[in-house]
Amino acid sequence: ALLFLTLVYKVFLAYLDAIVSIFKPVARKNIKGQNVLITGSGHGLGREMALRFASEGANLVLVDINQANNEEVRAEILKEHPELKVVAYSVDIRNEPDVEQLAKRCLADLGEIDVLVNNAGIVQCKPFMELAPQLIERTLQVNVLAHMWTIKHFLAPMMKKGRGHIVAISSIAGLIGGKYLTDYCASKFAVVGLMESLEREIHDQGANKGIHLTTICPSCMSTGMFQTFTSRFAWLLPILNAKQVANLIVDAVLENETFAAIPSITLFFHRLSYLLPVKVNLLVQDYLNYGVKPHKTQ
Repeated sequence: ALLFLTLVYKVFLAYLDAIVSIFKPVARKNIKGQNVLITGSGHGLGREMALRFASEGANLVLVDINQANNEEVRAEILKEHPELKVVAYSVDIRNEPDVEQLAKRCLADLGEIDVLVNNAGIVQCKPFMELAPQLIERTLQVNVLAHMWTIKHFLAPMMKKGRGHIVAISSIAGLIGGKYLTDYCASKFAVVGLMESLEREIHDQGANKGIHLTTICPSCMSTGMFQTFTSRFAWLLPILNAKQVANLIVDAVLENETFAAIPSITLFFHRLSYLLPVKVNLLVQDYLNYGVKPHKTQ
């Protein structure tokens, strides 16, 4: 009985804190001089996040398989912020040994990582029966396993010093299944599950006060990742601009938010999907006509 009453009391305090936070401005943390690592930094959302983190005074580790693009982002940042330390590495983050070497290189060149942003991702966007096994494996390797490898090698130093932040870029496709995105949705659902489970684990180990996790679920963005978008109500479910999304992500990190759906209306549709019968869900999705068309074979 005492345990239950303690639970009720703590739940009440948690709700009270949540209500107060609505009206009380959140104090943003200062990341000036901290080391931020971003995967998939050579283009699109990763590039925009790198630029925004740089504007906050953070040193950067840019990680991308495309070294030419990555170096361009590095040069762009240093031109605007010559006082920062910015390094660009070409790493295949699908391979755990390569990520282990990345961690050692970061420590030697820049020091310990304070903020890890797992952003790199790929999409096939094809009917499931047309997906070759190697394409499915590659999607899961880049979109899921790479998160695990980076967390495995960068979380330990954070735990040791009692401070750090891990950011996972999932997707609205990690909350609601979408047609022609079976492997992609599976990978993004896995990222949400990974971060939720890791949050519980860190809490259980008593390290959650200094270690922060943030999961981001943006909807469709105009980064070139998808060939064709559809949206019957673009005013409600627009195709997002990568720079706007990057700013919202960095804001969420600075405010230590645990989860953010972008735009926030997508979270409403996610929760609604669990309340509606399957047939009704399909009808609503057909009516909204929000999603992507399968990629044309090159």
